[in-house]
Amino acid sequence: RLGWKTTNLGKKWNAIHEGMIFDSDMFSVLVNPDDPQVLFASACTGVYRSDNGGLKWTKLKNGLPTEARRTRTLHLDPSDSNTIYAGTTMGLFVSHNGGTSWQKLTLDVVINSVAVHPENSQIILVGTDDAGILKSSDGGSTFQAANQGFVHRQVAALNSDPNREDLYYSSVNSDGEYGGFFYSRDGGRSWSTYNEGLEESVGSIGDILPSKRSRKVYLATPRGVHFGTPSQQPWRTIEATAQLMVHDMTFADTRESALFLATSEGVFHLDLTTETATHLIIPDYPDEVHAIFYDPLNNQIFVGTDQGVFRSSDGGRAWQKKLSGLPGSPVNVLRKSGTRLFSGTRKGLFASDNDGNQWSRSKGIHPIDIVDIQVNPQAENQIFATDSVEGQLFYTANGGDTWEVIPLGTYSSRIAALSFSSSGRLLVGTNSDGIYGIVPPTEFANGR
Repeated sequence: RLGWKTTNLGKKWNAIHEGMIFDSDMFSVLVNPDDPQVLFASACTGVYRSDNGGLKWTKLKNGLPTEARRTRTLHLDPSDSNTIYAGTTMGLFVSHNGGTSWQKLTLDVVINSVAVHPENSQIILVGTDDAGILKSSDGGSTFQAANQGFVHRQVAALNSDPNREDLYYSSVNSDGEYGGFFYSRDGGRSWSTYNEGLEESVGSIGDILPSKRSRKVYLATPRGVHFGTPSQQPWRTIEATAQLMVHDMTFADTRESALFLATSEGVFHLDLTTETATHLIIPDYPDEVHAIFYDPLNNQIFVGTDQGVFRSSDGGRAWQKKLSGLPGSPVNVLRKSGTRLFSGTRKGLFASDNDGNQWSRSKGIHPIDIVDIQVNPQAENQIFATDSVEGQLFYTANGGDTWEVIPLGTYSSRIAALSFSSSGRLLVGTNSDGIYGIVPPTEFANGR
């Protein structure tokens, strides 16, 4: 874990870690080109300097806060060997005197790599955990995002506004300030963040549900349901749900006066007028519910659990197991197209033509963890699905009788979320490559 040195092309190695905190993981070593005896090392315990080729090390502290001990990378200014940049878990630091003293250049963002222009040291690029690439043109006094043509967002949820064709919503997973809720008013060409009021839920939004009757948007998070209007009304937590980890949700009636929630504690009915939550107990299954679908035409609720699917036909007062034909694995997502119900499980996609009484495996999709299913609102026979393992895009043009895989060519990022706009445009959210828009093949628009 500590440093090692060879003077005979690798035939023999000697440990060089005297002066370092024991068990320090070393991430990088720099050699001063003007004096090879001067070395710098970054480690999980901070930044070190050696003046005798690594025989003894001294920890550098002046200007480096104690909480910034994990230093992932070091970089020497190519035009000034006394100028050293340290990329830490607390930001970017610089020393202009060989490490004697340091000053902070960026906000608290995790720095993974640093590059300085070889002919103009005023230009500095840094690679970060969740802010992409930051660039400075003034020697580090200021930094701006330099991500045009480079996307780095892990999309967790997608949806489109039912009343405005070009208004899209998305959420981005993050452990820092760059995740949260995003919206686009121009069909996805540009995006804005809106996290006011989200606080601790900012980087963990699992589902987005826009209203058809107002401009409100509801968010499912590990700390309950939040609602607000992007750029107009700050997000507010519905307190009755604050202790619930909400995975999925749907409106409980066409008036949008209530929600059904799939949570870590089971199924809940949330009255949006009184903001009260009622536990809809499933006697045979008291555990976590992952997915929920409500069919208003037949007044049926379907929920996906670790055991399979349960159904209620009386608003959640009584429940029946609907497991016949299912593989006995967790159900991630439920969708309906016409009279056909789809269940995305960890062992593949299944369909039922009799409200869940009997299930059959969908032809053309091998046993794989299906995490999303979306039906084209302009052509219900056209359905798309994706998985969490390979991130493939599956589609059917005949309502699910047979499925195929859409070739993605050189595209490499796994697909994580799907959503259709009201015009029939498919939105594809990825694990590391942002959001794409796909116009479904015209030959399938009418189910051919």
